[in-house]
Amino acid sequence: MLFIQLSDMLRDKFKLDCYVSDSNARVNMLLFAGELQASWENDAAYFFPVGVALEAADWPRIVLAAYRDEAEKAALLDSHLSPGRNLVLIPEALQTPALNFAQSVLVRSLRESDNYAVFLRMIINGRDLSYVLGEAARQCGGQLVAIDFSGKIFACSPPGADLHPEWRLYIEKGYCPAEFMQHCYDMLLKRTEISSRAYSYRCNENGLYYLSSPIVINNYAHGYIFLLSRDERTSPKAYETVQLMSRVAADYIRRSEPAQSSTAQLYLRLIKDILSGESRDAITQRIAAGKFSFPAQMRLLLVNPSWGDGESDILKRLGTQLSAVFYSAPPVKYRNGLILLADAGCIERGAASKTMDFLAGLAAGNSLRVGISNCFENIQDLPQYYGQACEAVSLSERLKLDSPLIFYSDVAFFSLVGHLSDGAHMRDFCHSALVILRNYDMDNGTELFETARIYVETNCNQKETAELLHTHRNTVSYRKQQIQQLTGIDFQNAEELFQLNYSFRIYSYLED
Repeated sequence: MLFIQLSDMLRDKFKLDCYVSDSNARVNMLLFAGELQASWENDAAYFFPVGVALEAADWPRIVLAAYRDEAEKAALLDSHLSPGRNLVLIPEALQTPALNFAQSVLVRSLRESDNYAVFLRMIINGRDLSYVLGEAARQCGGQLVAIDFSGKIFACSPPGADLHPEWRLYIEKGYCPAEFMQHCYDMLLKRTEISSRAYSYRCNENGLYYLSSPIVINNYAHGYIFLLSRDERTSPKAYETVQLMSRVAADYIRRSEPAQSSTAQLYLRLIKDILSGESRDAITQRIAAGKFSFPAQMRLLLVNPSWGDGESDILKRLGTQLSAVFYSAPPVKYRNGLILLADAGCIERGAASKTMDFLAGLAAGNSLRVGISNCFENIQDLPQYYGQACEAVSLSERLKLDSPLIFYSDVAFFSLVGHLSDGAHMRDFCHSALVILRNYDMDNGTELFETARIYVETNCNQKETAELLHTHRNTVSYRKQQIQQLTGIDFQNAEELFQLNYSFRIYSYLED
């Protein structure tokens, strides 16, 4: 175990003076120091009886030293306290109970390490965290629950028959109310250290006892392990199990969501749960509990790679660059792409902004397509706008669009066409003139269909049509007369031009 944990326990129980200069120092055994000892074990804490410490020429880095009076205590500090050395000073009258306590803590720690290895092996072998909590609950009794700071219950042991109805409802829904999470957060703030040490308290409202241990990742509390029971659990086994499960939960999260801060992990889990269809009430409560904030108006960006063999590394490859620009909302790896939520004011079609320039450069340099949804205000509507971004990417590939940044609004027409029922023949919705022109061209080797298409797209601009067809304006005029004679099209009729415009688009979509 870490020496800093052992020293905290000694300080709390016996009010000892502890000095920690190396917070990473570990201790696995307690040894007595001899007067003439020449070498020291790196993972041992050495006990110096009264008088021995002052005579020693050299000290190990972890020391428990006894003293008679304040003068001897001051002499020990003056002669042996230095950088890299960890020291606990013990009054002579307390040395026996303090050493016995330290020894029992270390023995328990070694036993926890053995148990931890057993539980970790379950996870490595493919068991989920709920299975591990179920095995642990059988050892200590009670109900074990793992909760993140947004209130999501991401693992729990099987609910027992005597489980409180309130908690049975929480587990069924998969989340705790925001008020409960605020209470937990307030309780956490009362602690004097960030560690997985278990604390017990009783809820006055439901009468339940909560033995809780924070899930600590990278020195930040990520959530909690709760042991719920109707009777107070004060046995060493209960405390040991809860603390052990907090370590197992931390490692489980690290394995499933590596290289993410605690805040980013909560955000990532929230976004994925919204996309997977978690209830709106659950999301509302978790947003309140996790204190998440989102722009008043936002767009969803789907960053999709065209390189097929490296999709699993997309977050590692692009995450740092994207986070530097979209720092308020970290990129979320989801399926084969990255999801970003951006303030709508920064993402506009044709806008000359650093954000758009950055996205265009990143997409061009990494063979990416970026689908951009329409604007929306409610994060609960995320699945709909994720679908828009996906369609923007898919349709851009089908339509062979040049730009790597694709706004859904630019391809929404083709999305509409693509969502017609399977039984609908899309050409049945088109202007009848297109079939006539296509057949005439096939029989006579002419280009009336293409001429009509470009003429309509240029808003009946004869000069521009001629330039695009690389022909003379008189040729376009002649073809226009042929088209009108064959089909009866009135190019002056706005309604007919609208029908022709979408008809040519449908033909283009179907032929691609």
